[in-house]
Amino acid sequence: MKILILVLSSANAPYKQLFEVSQQTWDSYNVPGIETIYYFGKNGIYQNNSIVIDLKENYTNIALKTKTALEWCLENCEFDYVFRANASSFVYKENMFKHYEQLPKSVFQGLVAPYYDIGKFMWGVGYTISRDYVETIVNAEWDYSLMDDVSISFAAQSAGIELTGGHKLLTIDETNTGKYQILNYGIQVENKIIADISEIDMSEHFHYRVKQDLNRHKDVDIMKRLFVNIKK
Repeated sequence: MKILILVLSSANAPYKQLFEVSQQTWDSYNVPGIETIYYFGKNGIYQNNSIVIDLKENYTNIALKTKTALEWCLENCEFDYVFRANASSFVYKENMFKHYEQLPKSVFQGLVAPYYDIGKFMWGVGYTISRDYVETIVNAEWDYSLMDDVSISFAAQSAGIELTGGHKLLTIDETNTGKYQILNYGIQVENKIIADISEIDMSEHFHYRVKQDLNRHKDVDIMKRLFVNIKK
């Protein structure tokens, strides 16, 4: 089994710093069967593990940027599944296989949410698509006026692909008391408060969201501290 981690990236702040710390932490070592590609828009960072797409970096272009990146991966990468992550994702590679071994051969899995009263979409925090479904989705009709996660979700559904829940995600949010609120997305959402990042049990999840809406620079610190956890 081959897994491709495809990370939505940008050379603008704070995303450039997140790109750098990702390569210093969770993506600093190789795990057989797993490859990481970072995809940028214009003025992106050229490396052997990145692609730069000729699109201006803004929210309205993310859907087309993602579709273009998926097309590039189909032509240039060997994979059975692609995990589309974003810059604030910390990925524990060793735990990926535990999850992916249980997936069906054909799947579009993530966290499914209602889109107003007209349908449902896959939350863009992170989702998995099998190669055959990627091939179908890139040839479907995309509405680029929608946010990228809604656009790809509607394209998939228009092609007859079902959105499947079950993605396990742990979100980490620092509170105004200096403690951390942990939301565990699985069969149901579990909520708890911890005093320190070191208290997080890293044995179950492969995907951790570290985005701190009020101070994105703290994303970097949390990634570093999570890396300490997995290297204990």
